Amino acid sequence: YEDLFAVMHDDERRRDMTQRYAACEAALRAGVHTANEYGDRELLLRCLQTLANVYMRTECFDDAVRVTDAAVRVERTPARVRVLLHALQRRIAHVFAHGDFDVDVTEEQTDPARKAQNDELLKLNYQYWIEYQWLRDQPEFDWPAYVARHAHALCQVLIYVGSILSNALLVGPDDKQYNEAVEASDEAVRVAEASGDAELLCVAEAKRVYVRWSRADDTRKRALLVHLEELQARHAPTSSVVTDTAAELREQYDKLTACQRCGATDAEFRCAKCKLARYCSAECQRAAWPRHKQLCKSDERFEQLAVRCQFAALHVWLQTAEALLAIMAALNRGGHGDAVHDEAARARCVVAARVDRAVPRDEHVVGRC
Repeated sequence: YEDLFAVMHDDERRRDMTQRYAACEAALRAGVHTANEYGDRELLLRCLQTLANVYMRTECFDDAVRVTDAAVRVERTPARVRVLLHALQRRIAHVFAHGDFDVDVTEEQTDPARKAQNDELLKLNYQYWIEYQWLRDQPEFDWPAYVARHAHALCQVLIYVGSILSNALLVGPDDKQYNEAVEASDEAVRVAEASGDAELLCVAEAKRVYVRWSRADDTRKRALLVHLEELQARHAPTSSVVTDTAAELREQYDKLTACQRCGATDAEFRCAKCKLARYCSAECQRAAWPRHKQLCKSDERFEQLAVRCQFAALHVWLQTAEALLAIMAALNRGGHGDAVHDEAARARCVVAARVDRAVPRDEHVVGRC
């Protein structure tokens, strides 16, 4: 084992050792077994560290993460945690570069291999976030120097963690996880500011706005949207993340505050019963009532459903349901052929899919909606 340790520090012999890493791996694994058997902690840590170096140099990043994590469990120090973060960072980059995973994690995944890759990516990023939090709080940790070297990779992890934990379709209305998502997105902005990269700052700010959007009231939504659009105008970022996020949230906000009858934005008045439908004037509300009254608090479970669903634009549900009622009325009148039947079937599928994702555990509510 001493010879192996010497080889790792010999630049001329290191390449030859890497080419024969299988034999070195077997020897080091035997060293780990021996150290565990005799309770030799120092030998165990040296074997694990050397084995992790072999895995890193041969791009076996999943094994490197596993071995480094084992070393951290034996002895948690800032230096070992930094090595673990480096291994996690390389593994995450490798999965992004070579993996076949879905960016839209909200979609149903039917391919087991692809789902496994998504699960691994989530686990790696979350483990990085947990270990980074511990390292950040250590007095001897040089945070500015770490950010200067790893700002982009660190921001990528923080943005990913914030996006996942704030997704109500995945984690549900969990306040603890949502607060953790806010903390991760805030930390991403802090890292981007420290790095001095305007492009990175715009991306981090866009993701932070997106995280906070789902639970913000109308006033807060407007403030978040104005802040993002001002940031976009000031820095003119080239990333599509910023422009697409701003456009998507602007569309959501305009639809959320749109009059249910004429479509005017920033409609100030709400239906006094359901608190969902908006109108720009009393005239529009009276004109829309014949259609709206079929849905307006027709069942207490609809109100419960609206409270439980953590979507930013519940008005879309309302508009979809009203459109479906209009289609079904046309069907009852007859004379519209197969096209109307097909449209009704598509509308029913859309509503059913949205309800099923929101409240999969309450069959009665799903059936009513």
